[in-house]
Amino acid sequence: MDIKQINSAIIAGSWTAQDLDSMQDAIKYARSRTARLNAVVFHSGDSVKITHVKLGGTVLGTIRKIKIKKADVFIPSKNVTDTVPLSMLEAA
Repeated sequence: MDIKQINSAIIAGSWTAQDLDSMQDAIKYARSRTARLNAVVFHSGDSVKITHVKLGGTVLGTIRKIKIKKADVFIPSKNVTDTVPLSMLEAA
């Protein structure tokens, strides 16, 4: 099952509030797990790729500092250091 099928099933389904809360908890857990894994994988100075609508799509950056759930990432194209959730980072 791909993400489009999952999204369609969620939209078309007649879910109870309890069902939706359960889905939300599963998503939060998955994000938390990804953040924990990325905290171990990435280090200061690593080049990363960040994809987000507010950043205008995909941008490249360099990690300045790893925090518990976020990282300070220098984005040269915008000449700023932004705090980004670890779950949003991918190796560049």
